[in-house]
Amino acid sequence: MTMLDLESLLVWVSGLSVEAQLALVGTAGAGLLAFGKGIALVLNKVRKPFRVRRITKDNERDIASFVDIYERVIDARSRIDPDEITRWIRGHTQSAGLSHDTFACKHADGMVGFAQVLFCSRNRIAFISYFGVDESSRLTTLNAALSLTGAIRAHIRKRCRGVRYVVFEVDDPSEPGIDSSEFAKRKARIRKFRQLARTCKLSTGELDASYIQPEMPADLKTSNECQMRLLVVGADGKILPTSLPKHEFLELVRFVYYRVYLPSYYKDDEQLMAMCAEYLQDLLFNLGNRTPQRVAVR
Repeated sequence: MTMLDLESLLVWVSGLSVEAQLALVGTAGAGLLAFGKGIALVLNKVRKPFRVRRITKDNERDIASFVDIYERVIDARSRIDPDEITRWIRGHTQSAGLSHDTFACKHADGMVGFAQVLFCSRNRIAFISYFGVDESSRLTTLNAALSLTGAIRAHIRKRCRGVRYVVFEVDDPSEPGIDSSEFAKRKARIRKFRQLARTCKLSTGELDASYIQPEMPADLKTSNECQMRLLVVGADGKILPTSLPKHEFLELVRFVYYRVYLPSYYKDDEQLMAMCAEYLQDLLFNLGNRTPQRVAVR
């Protein structure tokens, strides 16, 4: 048994009732159990807490640490230029009714996780654009993920007033052409996110319809289009419906296209921005043609 396994076991045992503890080891093992509880208490005191706070534009050290963990944790295909994200942090935190808030989870002296939440006050949609944790150890991964999920919930409750939907984008496991390893990886990511949400007493659902995530090249002649799905989180304890009307699903995708993707394309070239907007409109049109009147929430 590793030290991590031992620590996890002792912390778990120390949280059981006295009756459960005695049933677990029997009266003869009470002395050993007491010793184990003592070790667990010491470990709890020694262990540094996991702290989550919003990264501010003036904290250059946090910004540098964020860029470092962002490039380590996020898959290369899903990353955008770190300058784009730091631009949001350094002052572009509110634009056209869209707020950007980036959170860092710290443990000991390092950053072990981060999340970014976008909220549009106009249509009251919150989008979790990034959620990443250091996977160097199971204990770090679990605690960082739980801490970030709890912080996001508190942030949405406090700052995203009247929110209708909280959505999170994931790679579609049913995308044609992926191998069994990639399929398992995508399913695992969805499963982990839903488990975290349940731990924080949040209901989640997977929208049973896919859409295209465009990756626009510089020359606009080719595009690496990936198939995506949305997970919906019940905000503030709300129970999710069993399905969404077609127009509400398209509204969510339209939000992702125009409020998340489009601002990251060619901001200084109006002509290219217009071409990108037209391309996204074509994707929405095609999506509308193949989407049923109601989209199941699984």
